[in-house]
This record gives sequence, structure tokens and C-alpha cells, in this order.
Amino acid sequence: MFDGLIDEKNIDVYALKQENYENINYHIVDTFENVEIQTIHNVRCTSFAQTVNNMLGDLYNTDELALTEALANYYCMHGDSFDGLYIRQENIPAFESIKDSAIEYYTSKVMPERWNVKRTFS
Repeated sequence: MFDGLIDEKNIDVYALKQENYENINYHIVDTFENVEIQTIHNVRCTSFAQTVNNMLGDLYNTDELALTEALANYYCMHGDSFDGLYIRQENIPAFESIKDSAIEYYTSKVMPERWNVKRTFS
């Protein structure tokens, strides 16, 4: 979804207990049962929908540009639609507040002209 920033040092993880690593933002859970997890190249990570909902649930502390670009990519890859993307009920207001920016992300309405590039998604 997002490759990270140059020299980005902190990561967010779900964990059953807090460990002693200063570059990790821990989200402590009793169980992983309600966390959508997938394995990619032997690395466990949250699903796209889980990540989007996490970011929407904490919109004021998230990287809004990364979220907007991720939603824009989803929109383009799914035939100019958000159909199929599950948004939790409590996150719908946050989604509605950012949705139009995601739809217009690859146009000059949101991005400066020099960034307005045609992208092909496979």
C-alpha cells in the first residue's frame, strides 16, 4: 500500500504484549482474532482493508497523503469504484471526508500539474 518514507524509523504493529523496541508503535490486543492478517513472502501484515480502517480510525494522527494515495489506487484498480472495500461503520465519516480527494488524486484538482501522471495498474 505504501512503501514508506526515506529514513522512516517507526512502524506500527499489533502485539499481545509491549516489548522494548523504541522504533515500534505497539497496538496491544488480547487476541489477533479480530485483526485481518495476511502473509506476504513469509511476513505477516494486515490486509488492505484492515490497514485502511486503522488509518481512518485515527485520521488526525495518520499519514493522510499515504491514505489518500492508497484509496486512489484502490479506486483506479477497481474500475473507478470503492465497491468491495469494507469500511467499518465508525470509520464512514472519516472515509467520506477523504473519499473525494482520493477520487481526484490523479488529476490536477488535487495534485500540482508536475505530479499529474497517467498510471497504469495491473
